[in-house]
Amino acid sequence: MPVPSQLIDLIERKVHPRYFISENAAQGILRRVDKLGRHLFPPLDNVLRKIVTPEPTLVAAPLEVKEDRQSNELVAL
Repeated sequence: MPVPSQLIDLIERKVHPRYFISENAAQGILRRVDKLGRHLFPPLDNVLRKIVTPEPTLVAAPLEVKEDRQSNELVAL
């Protein structure tokens, strides 16, 4: 007798870290592919290059502090 189910019920929610690729491994794959003059499947190539290319970080510019003389004066009561 068939049991109703959905695909989402079969998919694991937590993936073990061993199934992820390190930046170093991605660099090695791309280095060998480039050295041999080969080409990867474009989506795979894009993902590997995204892994090894560091994303630019936003560097906050120092804030300009305008000194207000009135706010720096102590007020005596």
